Amino acid sequence: MTFVLVHPYRYKNGNLEFLLIKRKGLSYNWQGVTGALEKDEEPIDCTKREILEETGYIPSFITQVYFPQIIIQEQKIKVISGGRHT
Repeated sequence: MTFVLVHPYRYKNGNLEFLLIKRKGLSYNWQGVTGALEKDEEPIDCTKREILEETGYIPSFITQVYFPQIIIQEQKIKVISGGRHT
């Protein structure tokens, strides 16, 4: 499944402001707009849809940024804590 992560921002009075949304049921988790692509949907179309669904706003412009996908595999790590090895 492919997802989009959107970081809406604006300049207001010379300051850069980002929109963070508090996730329902997770009082400690704030994030940008996120969502999964629907069947045959392009990422830019998903981005526009998710922004509208989650904020009610239609963005004036969108810039796409691609990041390489990083997959972290589980590794055994020796943790040293309080002088004891685990």
